[in-house]
Amino acid sequence: MRAFLTQIADQLEDMLQTQHTQSEYLQELERQIEEQRQAEDEIRRAVVAAERIGHELRENAVRESDLLVAQATTQRESLLREAEARNVELEAQYGARMAALEGRSAPASLNSKRSTTSWFWNVSAFRPSASPRWNAPTWSVMPN
Repeated sequence: MRAFLTQIADQLEDMLQTQHTQSEYLQELERQIEEQRQAEDEIRRAVVAAERIGHELRENAVRESDLLVAQATTQRESLLREAEARNVELEAQYGARMAALEGRSAPASLNSKRSTTSWFWNVSAFRPSASPRWNAPTWSVMPN
């Protein structure tokens, strides 16, 4: 009977040792799960932050492109106004020259002075000149 009790005591001790080992293993697994959850939360926060930053970058790019388009439009309109003014001036100069060539005086509205507008691109002004070949006015380049 003593041998039987010793055997039961040994089995009980083995079972308690196994339970203790399994309990430690379970605690280790729970610790790993908690670490994984924390890592997952950090990744989730990083993804949310990246999405927010991406959205802000897109909004900033849209705003910047709108601003560039507005600036280009303003510059284009300014250049068009300058070109139209230069065209009026050149037409007046042409009319005055034609009137002078025909021997009559040009109207006062056509005798405007050349403007000193600045050009965005290096634009050459044109002036009419008499062509010796056809005896008709043609356009030749005149520097600004």
